[in-house]
This record gives sequence, structure tokens and C-alpha cells, in this order.
Amino acid sequence: MNYKFSLHNHVDKKGRSLLYLHITQDSKRQRIPLEDMKIEPRFWDQKKQRAKSSAKHVPHFNLLLDNIERKITTIKTTYHLQEMHLTLDRFKEEFLNTMSRTDFLAFMKKMLDDNQHIMKEGTHKNQMKVWRKLKKHSETIRFSEITLSWISDYKNFLLVKEGLASTSMFGHIKVIKKYLNEASKRGVKLAIETRMIHCGSTSGNRVNLDGEEVDIMAEYFTSRFIKDSHKVPLGLFLLSCFNGFRISDAQQITKENISKNKIIFTSVKTGKRQVIAINLTTKSIINHCPEILSQKFTDQHINRTLKDIAQVVGIKKEVTFHVARHTFATNYLRLGGKVEVLQQILGHSDIKETMIYVHIVQEEQDRGMLILDNLIEGSHFSQLHANTAA
Repeated sequence: MNYKFSLHNHVDKKGRSLLYLHITQDSKRQRIPLEDMKIEPRFWDQKKQRAKSSAKHVPHFNLLLDNIERKITTIKTTYHLQEMHLTLDRFKEEFLNTMSRTDFLAFMKKMLDDNQHIMKEGTHKNQMKVWRKLKKHSETIRFSEITLSWISDYKNFLLVKEGLASTSMFGHIKVIKKYLNEASKRGVKLAIETRMIHCGSTSGNRVNLDGEEVDIMAEYFTSRFIKDSHKVPLGLFLLSCFNGFRISDAQQITKENISKNKIIFTSVKTGKRQVIAINLTTKSIINHCPEILSQKFTDQHINRTLKDIAQVVGIKKEVTFHVARHTFATNYLRLGGKVEVLQQILGHSDIKETMIYVHIVQEEQDRGMLILDNLIEGSHFSQLHANTAA
């Protein structure tokens, strides 16, 4: 496969001609117009395949040509290493990035663009964050570069350079693994077996607030000392502490979602219609700060504000909005609620998700029973245990 650049015969009103890439293979030819690469014919050196040094008015022209040649070399090299036959049609497809089989970034971006209309808004937004982190790490990432060693280095980049929590880092790796699998389904030969990529847990440690800590938050919420900027984010947080809302659902609830003492909404994440009975505490929160049904903020703003609030009221835990959902679930079970009902309230499709909270509460109860060992310190029973263990 050979290539060369040449100018089109047509000259536009500014005296410029469009540059074309000509690719030949086995007496066949493909001609690809290079959009936005126009130059006056007198400044083009066909023999050197570059703009003449006198073309100072287009200083980036030759640099763009260098980049194009690197792209051509990358496509040819990748197909050779993957032992795939590179036809003219496939080269054109790769070159125009319609669905790259060489550059993982180009492949992932094309998949995201093509599927945006069928993806949930939040899912597309989160996966675009993953793509932007990859782009920040490297302008191009060849499929042939992605090995277990590369995955390890990239995890380190996310943790050390970008300061991501381990759960967030594993979330990024999980998305990368997903798109590597998509590429494999489309015939891309990978340098790694995706089953070897360890994604780890993305669920975090399920931080939750106990009743006393929720009461501290509520006391600040109703006090005359609360900052104006804290009121709505804290009101939404408390609303979730007593209803189990995700941040995406709490943010979408308005007066129109309230009817006959019920909050009716469609979950942003699951698409399920949910009906939640309004308890007295929820009524009090809304009555005290009705703005929570009208004012909207970004998720990042709310989480930053909650960290500030936690510092103000002296709560040492890492508080984010999702802590409110965990708080609702664990306190619901602590107060004797049934796990099957909790599953319906949280909108979990699989009860295994809900059982996590059962295990948390059970562990608390187990630790609580150990306190009784201190009832008679240094007693006959503790001595008996020591002798038996020996």
C-alpha cells in the first residue's frame, strides 16, 4: 500500500486548492479529500510533498501533514501486528475514524457519539468523563498498547496524578473494560484478555449517618445560623435521609411530583416509576425550605457544600449526597423495617443489592454484643476463657 498527496485542479475564490490523499494498492486507488487543508498551488512542492518554505502564511500546514503521515503509519503498523488484512476500504474507514480499529480513544468516542440517543443521560455523561481522563493521559491510545502493564500504570495515574478515590478509579477501569469488549466483538485483536482486568469494587464503604448525626444536621438546617448557601443542598440531603433518593431523583422532584401525600417520579437511573408516601419529617423539611423543589444545582456543587456543612457541624465522616441514601437504608433497618419493603423503596431490581445494608446492620449488632464482655471486668468467666484458650 502506497500513498501520496496532491492538489485538486480546482482553485477557489481565494486562489487555493484542496489537498487530497491518494492511496494505491494492487492497481486500485482511493482518493480522500483532506478537509480544511487548502493552499495556493504556487506554494506547494509536489516532489517534497510539503508546502514550500515561502508559505509562511500557513505555518501549520506541514505539521498537519506530519500528523497525517503518522496516522497512516499507525494504521498500517497496527493491522500488521494484528495480522489483519488492510484493504483500501478498511484503510479509508480507519483514516476517517468512522470506527477505529487502531485507536482506542477514537473507537470509544465514536461508540459514545453513536449510542448517545439510546443511553441514559447520566450514563453518557459519566462515560464521557472516563474518555476525557483517557484523553488527558494520552492523545492517542493504540489497542496494541493496552496491556496489563498499561492498565496498572493508568490506575496509578488516576489515583496519584488525578487524585481519584479507589472506587472511582475502579469505575473508570470498568468502563474501559466494557469498550475493550465492544471492540473485541467487532473484530479488533486486543493485546490483553479482558477477563484479566480487575475492576475492583465500585460500591465504596457505604458510609452512613446514625440517628444522632442526622439530628445534628437537622438542627443546623432549622437554626437561624445556617448559611444561605447551605440551606437548599442540606434540605435535599435530609430529604434523601428520610426517603432514600438518589441525587438525580432528588434534583428532579418539583411541586408537580407531589400528589395526595405521595411523591411520584420516574427514577433517572432505572427508568422505574416510584411512589413514595410522604412522612411527617418530609413535610417538615419541604415546609421549612420549599426552595428545594425549585432551585437546582450541579451534583458537584451539592457535594462540595455538604463537605463544608459536615465541617461546620463537626461530623468527621466523608459526607457526599449518596451518604444520605445509605443513611436512609441502614436507619430503616435499624428501626425494624423489612428488607423486602426497603428493596421496593430504593428501586433495587435485585434484592442482593439491598442485602448489603442488612449485613451492615448485622455487623453493628454483632459488635454491640461484644460490649457485654465488659460487664464484669476480670471476672471468673474471663479467666475461664483464658484457661480454655491456653
